[in-house]
Amino acid sequence: MKNLNYLRISGIALALAGLSMILIENISVETAKVLVPVLIIASGFFSYLFSSKNSHFRLAKQYHLIQAIGLTTCGLLVAMLPQSLEDFLTYIAYFVLLSGFLEFSFAFMVLNMKIKVINWGMLISRFVAAMASFISAIVLLLNTISNPLTGLLIAGIVTIIGGLSIVVFASKIKHADPTNFAE
Repeated sequence: MKNLNYLRISGIALALAGLSMILIENISVETAKVLVPVLIIASGFFSYLFSSKNSHFRLAKQYHLIQAIGLTTCGLLVAMLPQSLEDFLTYIAYFVLLSGFLEFSFAFMVLNMKIKVINWGMLISRFVAAMASFISAIVLLLNTISNPLTGLLIAGIVTIIGGLSIVVFASKIKHADPTNFAE
């Protein structure tokens, strides 16, 4: 796959958005209200660039294009709609839930395609990521109601993990044999 730096930057931007959530008291709420959406949108933009540079890998292109649309939409929504911390956390929880559905769908798309070689480790990690996203979204929603500050910490941690998983994925596919991805 080409232009893995776009994918790495996408992951780093998402992880920085999560870090901004955790450090909100140190960087001020006003700064975080701007920084978090901008970083999420930047993550979506770089995911889109990665998608557009890898059009010969249809499944990867589709996945990262959907990811780009989701990240950009999430960034725009959290920039414009939340009227409170609880609203913000609810949008983040829904985004985490949708990310889980995307991971789950991607894994099943791989199983239904005629790919020469399936990387079972990567496929299983997609199913695990989907389940972790589902559980994280539920925990985040429950904490949003009971203790929004704890919810913010959880949202930050989940977002950092999501960003770092993109960076790790980029390093795993760096040396992958492109013929294994032929469809």
